[in-house]
Amino acid sequence: MLNRKVPHARFIERQIGDVRAAVEADNLLSALALALTFPDVFGQVLYPEIVANNGRRITGAQYAKWFDEHVGTEYEAPEEPGSQELKNYFNGSMCWKLRCAYLHEGKSDNDYPYESSDTRSGSECEFEFELALHACDAIGDMTDSTTPNLVKRHVRIDVGKLCSRLCDAAELCLRDNAGRFDEATSDVLDLPYVIRLYGMDGR
Repeated sequence: MLNRKVPHARFIERQIGDVRAAVEADNLLSALALALTFPDVFGQVLYPEIVANNGRRITGAQYAKWFDEHVGTEYEAPEEPGSQELKNYFNGSMCWKLRCAYLHEGKSDNDYPYESSDTRSGSECEFEFELALHACDAIGDMTDSTTPNLVKRHVRIDVGKLCSRLCDAAELCLRDNAGRFDEATSDVLDLPYVIRLYGMDGR
């Protein structure tokens, strides 16, 4: 019987290709569902040391670390006008929360862990987050004259750009760490791949 198992690296490449194809076809919500799994895939391989006392992986921490190290710089901006200091307005912890809400509940949760470095005396900060289709990433602060000490920080993330950035990071990470995936295989039958592998395509 033929060994139909596909190398895990090949399977990940196929997933990346599927996300890119979905983005190109404007199937952005479908693309997002698969793209949000990439930090899971790479986080558990690259950071096996992030585990609990019982040896089980701390999935969220692995996920967030991979995002911050491989995608995070794409989401940096000055927190205040004219400032040279950049801060992530969308980070690994936020992407993890989005992943959980989107994959398990089919929504983007508004309760995101945003840590403001706003040092204005007595100010409080509320955080608003939204996903957007065919829009620019944006971050901005708003104040209301009725509550001058309350700063509302609004962050908007474009779905297509997020998917493409996750794909770019996954491709680079797979290229640089291919050896870590050599022994892993996928149980999903990729028939065209098997046919080519065993020379059954007549070429």
